[in-house]
Amino acid sequence: LQRTEVELADSAQRQIELVTDAQTRERQSAELEELLDKEQARAEQVVRLARQEEQALSAQELGKMQADMESLREELQREMVSAQDDLRLRLRQADRALEKKEDEMRAAE
Repeated sequence: LQRTEVELADSAQRQIELVTDAQTRERQSAELEELLDKEQARAEQVVRLARQEEQALSAQELGKMQADMESLREELQREMVSAQDDLRLRLRQADRALEKKEDEMRAAE
């Protein structure tokens, strides 16, 4: 009976850890998605401001501005890809940790 109580307590602790790991993964995913949304909003703002300024610039200034905008767009794209890669990596790590915990629980049962 005492061993069963210990096994139940261990099982409950493992389940708590699994839930905590899943919640952490969800929180990290939400944080990264929020970061991606902010980056997208920033890119859209840059484009809007550039379009407004574009109307008031001469042809020469416009060419330079377009080159600058393209450079900004490329930089933002790289940042977004990096953030997406980071999100994928974190999710894979969380999945592996979750699978490991589930395997440990199954093995313990």
